[in-house]
Amino acid sequence: DRAGDGDGVRDGGTPDDSDGERGAGVVAEPMAYDADTFVPHDLTAETAVIGSIIIDGSAYYDVMDIVKPADFFLVRNQWVFEAMRSVAGKGGEINYVTTYSEIKAQGRADEVTEQYLLQLVNSTPSSYGAETYARYVADTAARRRLIDVAGEIVRLAHSEGTPVDDILAQSEAAVLE
Repeated sequence: DRAGDGDGVRDGGTPDDSDGERGAGVVAEPMAYDADTFVPHDLTAETAVIGSIIIDGSAYYDVMDIVKPADFFLVRNQWVFEAMRSVAGKGGEINYVTTYSEIKAQGRADEVTEQYLLQLVNSTPSSYGAETYARYVADTAARRRLIDVAGEIVRLAHSEGTPVDDILAQSEAAVLE
C-alpha cells in the first residue's frame, strides 16, 4: 500500500466490500519490501572477518578455506578479501598497508577507501574469533545461493514444455552445486 499504513490495500481501496468479507473484491498491490530484509547477510560478521585479518594477517589462513570473496554480501568487502587473497598469494604479509596497496593496484581505491578499511578495523574488537565470523559469512552466502536456486526451480517448474523429470534432475543438480 502506498500510504504506508500497513493494511496492504491499494490506495483508493477499502479493506471491506459490500458482502462483509475482509479484502474481498479489493485488488491489493504487492507490498514493497526492502531487499536487505529478505536477503540473508551479516554485515557485522563480514566486518569482523576483514577487520580480524587486517589486525592479524595470520587470521587469513584460518578463514581462507571457510569463505571466498563471493561469499561477502557487500561488493566492497568482496574486493577487500580478494586483495587480501592476492597479497597472500604473492607471499606478502597481510595488513592494512599491503591490503590497501593491493586495492589501489586493482584500481578500486575510489570504491574501497583508506577510511573504509579503517572503519572495518575500528569496528572489530580483536582478531579472536575470525573463524566463527567466517562461518557466519559462509552460512549467509549459502542461504543466498539456495534462494537463487529456488528461484531457478520456480522458473523451471513454470516452463510447461520441459518434462518434469528434466526439471527434477536440473533442480537436484542446482541444489547440490
